[in-house]
Amino acid sequence: ERALSTVPVTPPPLTTSQPQVGPGRDTIIEIEARVRFDDLLLSLPARENGRQLIEEHIRADVLRAHAYEPRHRILLSGPPGNGKTSFAEAIAEALGLPFFVVRYDALIGSYLGETNARLRKLFDYVRTQPSVLFFDEFDAIGKERGDTHETGEIKRVVSFLLMQLDQLPPYVIVVAATNHAELLDRAVWRRFQMRLAFPQPDRKLLEVFLDRVISGWPETPRMTVQKLATRLGEQATFAPKFDRLAQALARDPGGLELRADPAALAPERLLVFEVRGSVNNFAAAVQRVPGLELIDEEELGSDDDKEPVAYLLVPDARALAELLSLWRRWNADQLQFGETPWRGVFELLRDLRPWGPQDRVQRIDASFLAEEIEERGEDELVPLEIELIYRASEVQAQAREDEVRAAVTARGGQIISRAR
Repeated sequence: ERALSTVPVTPPPLTTSQPQVGPGRDTIIEIEARVRFDDLLLSLPARENGRQLIEEHIRADVLRAHAYEPRHRILLSGPPGNGKTSFAEAIAEALGLPFFVVRYDALIGSYLGETNARLRKLFDYVRTQPSVLFFDEFDAIGKERGDTHETGEIKRVVSFLLMQLDQLPPYVIVVAATNHAELLDRAVWRRFQMRLAFPQPDRKLLEVFLDRVISGWPETPRMTVQKLATRLGEQATFAPKFDRLAQALARDPGGLELRADPAALAPERLLVFEVRGSVNNFAAAVQRVPGLELIDEEELGSDDDKEPVAYLLVPDARALAELLSLWRRWNADQLQFGETPWRGVFELLRDLRPWGPQDRVQRIDASFLAEEIEERGEDELVPLEIELIYRASEVQAQAREDEVRAAVTARGGQIISRAR
């Protein structure tokens, strides 16, 4: 305690104060806006639209002289931590307006009609002065009214909220943020004149951010800003997917095997790795992990990337555990001798997903077959290849092949040849 008492304490940058006395004041807190818009790292659309919004309100008199009003209802959507709250605060700072943040704990009531009454007081209060009103997690009160799981009270709250938004004067800027835009009522979407997406930052934005942070460090890190930005971007994208695999392993450590029935495949039993470009030594990397099996490898074409390669892997419990360990060691930059081929795989990883219907029949294959069938006569056979991925006993494999043969024959087809 004596040591702590000697340490100077700097107040946090966001200090709160109570708004002026009046009905509705207990449902909001006023935050001193200190975030500058020019300091934000935003996507180009968010930055341009933010500047336009500020300019519209600075030059509101010019707009009104031409019978226009500045836009003042803004919806921000995207994952948490990407700058939605800072964007709203920066708008208030740029315009020199009070920044009010809605307190849901004081707004949402437990009795019938209580929430609407508090909403009315809230909006009556903010109408008394130019301000920025910020609703975080807006889906808490703006949910889809057609949802059968929602109560009648929630639907009444949404309807009342829509009416209040319509009646707000242009000098009150209402900014709503949500991490779950799909939950919002469609009519709520239409009430907002500006809708901005806040996706995960791309590598360039991450590089700028990291450069700002690292420039203040006393020592230069071992990893370059560019490499660190790439690593962080991959971590944000793929960490949840690897975490899901870890949970599956903990839940069912003994049952991670390819089943006979493809429809019964658990997602974790067959994985698809997509990478940017070809990884020549990927097959060798797979062979070094006991139990990990490379089933197929193919090049896929697209407009954006002409050489993505998909790798299908069948892990058992031991192999999956090793795969997770490799991922964690790569993130910690601790891959050991003989594991370096995995560095190329993880660095070029574009997608990791469970094997699903999109991997059984590619769209281009379906279109090709449709064209082939149309070009041929009614009695003319269309040659096609059926590839079965089956890892089980010889007796079971033969039984399944007989089922396929019977199904093809029953539909007027023929098995021309087979190979194993």
